[in-house]
Amino acid sequence: MFEILTWRMVSLHDKPVVIFNYEGYWDPLLRLLENIMGEGFASSETSAYYHVVTDLGQIMTVLGI
Repeated sequence: MFEILTWRMVSLHDKPVVIFNYEGYWDPLLRLLENIMGEGFASSETSAYYHVVTDLGQIMTVLGI
């Protein structure tokens, strides 16, 4: 996930990066990302490169389907 996110940040692709946080499964990852940005290891703009969704309909919206 971090490699794909990094590729997005350096413009190796322009596809949306979607984290499907079904029933909170990825909450620990999201806390890690928040901590990484909060501690200054990544800029707060990093969050603009990925979308967090909680249901399939939101995925379709993010993908433009």
